[in-house]
Amino acid sequence: FLAEAKTSKGKVKVGSKVIVIGGGDVAMDCAVTAKLLGSEDVKIVYRRTIERMPADRKEIAYTQDLNIPIFTGLKPAEIIGQAGKVDRFKATGMFDDSELNLPADMIIFAIGQEAEEIKELKEAVKEVAATKEVTIVEFNEKGTIKTLDYATNIDGIFASGDIIEGDKTVVNAVKEGKEAAKAIAKYLLAKKEGVR
Repeated sequence: FLAEAKTSKGKVKVGSKVIVIGGGDVAMDCAVTAKLLGSEDVKIVYRRTIERMPADRKEIAYTQDLNIPIFTGLKPAEIIGQAGKVDRFKATGMFDDSELNLPADMIIFAIGQEAEEIKELKEAVKEVAATKEVTIVEFNEKGTIKTLDYATNIDGIFASGDIIEGDKTVVNAVKEGKEAAKAIAKYLLAKKEGVR
């Protein structure tokens, strides 16, 4: 959406009721751009609290200055439409049974594809390493888990998908899942043969 808005010099088609899903700088930019291009009603939906949004605080403040509401603690549940056109967007609560049902004619997914809770995982690993004498999983310079043929530095522990590659698609994740399964099978067969 942002690339199209930039290359078309403001002549990109934008819905009148836009839902932006995400909480990073790109989500804020998409919401602001949609508003400035003439969308009457722009809303942001984010899965965590506003305090946990990765977007820059100034970006969030600017979005709020433009009267763009931010709904937090919600995850996408359903997009309703007919004949290829969006009519409504439904979200459900991450922390409770709340529901949100909004009219929409355009939905922009501005979500990162970093593995869930990777930052929390890194912090937990650091805490364990500081308190116990254990081998911990290694991370690479990109901040993802370091592997060789899907094997981590810990014997018998494997990883694949976003947690080792970062920004990847579902197709890549499925492909890597199959490759990781083969690597695990090879590892287990080698272990079994070594036991005999």
